[in-house]
Amino acid sequence: MNDLGDTRKSIKDNYGKWRINKFSSDMTGCDKVACFKELENDFDFILHNDVIVEVVPKGFDKGTGIRKLCDLLKIDMADTIAIGDSINDLDMFSVAGLSVAMGNGAPKAKESADYVTTTLDDNGIYNALSYLKLI
Repeated sequence: MNDLGDTRKSIKDNYGKWRINKFSSDMTGCDKVACFKELENDFDFILHNDVIVEVVPKGFDKGTGIRKLCDLLKIDMADTIAIGDSINDLDMFSVAGLSVAMGNGAPKAKESADYVTTTLDDNGIYNALSYLKLI
């Protein structure tokens, strides 16, 4: 929260002024089963670990976004590169022509990627683009 500083927006003060495309929650002490049951018709859940869950509208993920963008721009999916670090990137990795995981990424992301670069702090995106001869 401290990192967000002045960019942080209050839900209370902005109620009804947003379109939510996902949210993450710490479910420590919550009844996960009841929560998921209540929301399962409208949302899918990405479990990052035992307590952190990401909630997204049913049927949408990062792969959906890449497919839609490629359709709009008339780009072949084979010509896309996805770079990510988390399990919420797995759907994106599965549709992109090439997938790159950050060196400090989640084990599942690194296992699923075509290539693993260095960490973000060690110029991971730059190193990946250099490796791929894009820069």
